[in-house]
This record gives sequence, C-alpha cells and structure tokens, in this order.
Amino acid sequence: MEVGYSINADYDLNDDLASDLLRINKGGGENLGQTPLFCDPALVNMKPTPAQLDMNLKATNVSIAEISRLTAAAGIALAPGDYGERPL
Repeated sequence: MEVGYSINADYDLNDDLASDLLRINKGGGENLGQTPLFCDPALVNMKPTPAQLDMNLKATNVSIAEISRLTAAAGIALAPGDYGERPL
C-alpha cells in the first residue's frame, strides 16, 4: 500500500509460536506521516491464509481529507453519509 510518506511505530509484541498468535500489547507513537495513531491491544491470528488482524486504531485531530486518502490507499472508499462507522 503506497501512502506517500513514512510509517513509524513503537510497540510491544509477544509471539506465541505454538498457537500461531501474535499479540500487540502496547501501541502508541505510531505515525502515518504527521498523523499520530494509538493502538489498543491487538491480535494477529497467523493460522488462516490470509492471516486475520483484530486491531483498533484511534486518531485525534486528523483531517477528513487525510482519512479519505488513507482509506483510499487501503482500497476502502468513504461513501456520502459515511461517518466512520465502517470497519477497516
């Protein structure tokens, strides 16, 4: 996915090799360009193909234009009347 700027992250991971689960215990300090993101504890299930990601990201003071650009880069378009209730 090309977003046009660097993506930086600071996180704490635990990899459970026996169950193929990757836990993201701490997320904070992620930045998409100038956009700060915060991550609740998350889980990556690596058993299925493709892997399944269960993650909630939070951002504050982000422009609608920037969110539209990020969702478009991920292949998701915001429809008229779509107020951020659509899962990414």
